[in-house]
Amino acid sequence: MLHALLDQSGELVTREQLRERVWPDDSVQDFDNSLRVAINKLRQALGDDPDAPQYISTLPRRGYRWLYPVTVHDVPPSHWEAQDLGVAAERGSRFDEPPMRTASGTVARREFGYKSILVTLVLVLMAIAAGRYLREGPKSPDPKVLPLTTYPGMECMPSISPDGKQVAFAWTGPESDHPYSVYVKAIADERPHLVTKTPASAADGDPVWSPDGHSIYFFRRGPGQSGVYIASLGDGSARLIESTSLSERRLRRARFDVSPDGNTLVYPDAVPEQETIALFLLDLHTLESRQITTPPSNSEGDGDPAFSHDGKTLGFARNTLDSEQVYVMPAAGGPARVLISNSVTDFIDGLTWTVDDREIVFGGKQLRKASVSGGEPSIKAITYVPGPSTFPSVRSTSLVYVQATVNDNVWKLELRDPTHAAGEPSRLISSTRQQAAASYSPDGKHLAFQSDRSGNWEIWICDRDGSNAIQLTRLGAALTGTPRWSPDSKQIAFDSHASGVSQIYVIPAEGGQPRQLTNDAVGGQVPSWSRDGRWIYYSTIHNGVASIWKTRVEGGPPQAVTSSNGIYAAESADGKYLYYSRTPSDPTLWRTPIAGGAGEPVPGAPKPFDTSHWVLVASGIYIIDGNGDLLFYRFDKGTVTRVVHDQRFLTDWSMAVSPDGREVVWAQVDERTADLMLVENFR
Repeated sequence: MLHALLDQSGELVTREQLRERVWPDDSVQDFDNSLRVAINKLRQALGDDPDAPQYISTLPRRGYRWLYPVTVHDVPPSHWEAQDLGVAAERGSRFDEPPMRTASGTVARREFGYKSILVTLVLVLMAIAAGRYLREGPKSPDPKVLPLTTYPGMECMPSISPDGKQVAFAWTGPESDHPYSVYVKAIADERPHLVTKTPASAADGDPVWSPDGHSIYFFRRGPGQSGVYIASLGDGSARLIESTSLSERRLRRARFDVSPDGNTLVYPDAVPEQETIALFLLDLHTLESRQITTPPSNSEGDGDPAFSHDGKTLGFARNTLDSEQVYVMPAAGGPARVLISNSVTDFIDGLTWTVDDREIVFGGKQLRKASVSGGEPSIKAITYVPGPSTFPSVRSTSLVYVQATVNDNVWKLELRDPTHAAGEPSRLISSTRQQAAASYSPDGKHLAFQSDRSGNWEIWICDRDGSNAIQLTRLGAALTGTPRWSPDSKQIAFDSHASGVSQIYVIPAEGGQPRQLTNDAVGGQVPSWSRDGRWIYYSTIHNGVASIWKTRVEGGPPQAVTSSNGIYAAESADGKYLYYSRTPSDPTLWRTPIAGGAGEPVPGAPKPFDTSHWVLVASGIYIIDGNGDLLFYRFDKGTVTRVVHDQRFLTDWSMAVSPDGREVVWAQVDERTADLMLVENFR
């Protein structure tokens, strides 16, 4: 088995190849079990962990791959013959078979061949064991997690210097709602030093060290000045390297990276004449740029690029609908390869490589790492680092990351009429954790919402005044949310990743076992009910495009509603039109006739801040735009009226309006903290 793997080091050795090589002539009856036992014994002999393999990687249902570098030494045959014959003579071994002579007169016997293989295997195992002993040396101390910064305000986006002694980061200063600027501090010193003189109406962040450690690259976001800049640590002077079009784009980040040789910069930017974000390579000598990734047109796109330490490979994250994925590709451009079998369903914020370039560490709800060579399971949580943990940066045996806490609560604004507020907003549903995506029951008595107050995102219900909150689901999935009531207020539809891929479920409002409604390989998200309660609309991705589908509540094959583009659908009160946002990157409002026909933009309707930032009512549409204005669009006149302005509207969560039109609810961030944490002895 070991010979078979070593002969094709670094390549897939299929199950059939192993059968022919190790068990020829059908010499084994239970091949699957024999193969599994042999691999397990070989791993035990090598001390190899199947969850984090150094030697043998499993490719499910296909075969195995030898990971460790193999060096072949040519040794004259006479050396091995003499050694083996000497061993045979010492043990008094009999050579019963008649000798056979080759053209050169060399004596060969089958028994001699078996012993030669045995000696080779023993030497290989001894070499591996010696290599492991010499490589590992004394046992490394355990990782230790320590606070690196505890300043007031928000510290974010750390980057460790090439010598491992300093860290650059973005900081708001003492007030968390102030714009970011770039600072540098020594890891062994508490005092931060300002690097960038951020202009008014701008923000600086995403610092990246130059390979010589003398300068800091950073991203500046602001009207007319967004792009990648470089600042000298000596005098703080900054100059523009490459401008981008991301100033007005809704992105969580504009992370970029510089190659280890300092010759190339990789950065995200909008694809010309498209809505999505791709990655571009910039030659820092010629300042010529070219696109190197092609994300699906319906996605937010690609971000968080990171060069491997040898500069040969590029890792990045791709955001499609409500899930994300980690990819790798050649640093100079070429085919991108997905690293993990299932999409990451919470979020990805920040990528970095381990020092040996064997794994990519990525931040999010939990700090995780994925093997670049593949294998199952390919994602492992770094359990000693508490989550959420974002923007990891690795240098030698040190890791720095951001530990952030967010408290989202549901707020309510009472309305005197459709276009006038009655008083100030008040908190409606709250806890020390997060709650969002509230939805009114059609009878006006209850609210359904999603919350992680039990440890995972689950569906909860409460009275209209926010009291008597009860947990409705206990699926324990990575994400369960977007609850929507049936017209009779007796059932709630929602989406959940309980099966690994987001699907649509239905549960009785009084509680019970959820029933999975969709079973699409690519999943379904964001359900909504038809006015007659017979259908549920939802969004899904087919052929790389997000579109609206519907399925009967009692079951049956799903049906396509929109031919291309569509997310977050709602049926009009008269049942004539289906309204929806176009794409996550272009949430413009469209509508299509329920009876069939082409979709069209809603004439004169403002563009929502996000796909979920609008609510359909009988007389019009409430919309939150990118400025933080709550607007009301009237169907009969086509006019738009501003109801109220509040920047706290601009979050990731959907809004809702009560059936009587007297209340608007939304989720907003009430408290957010972010500090830098240091992991010593990271491995």
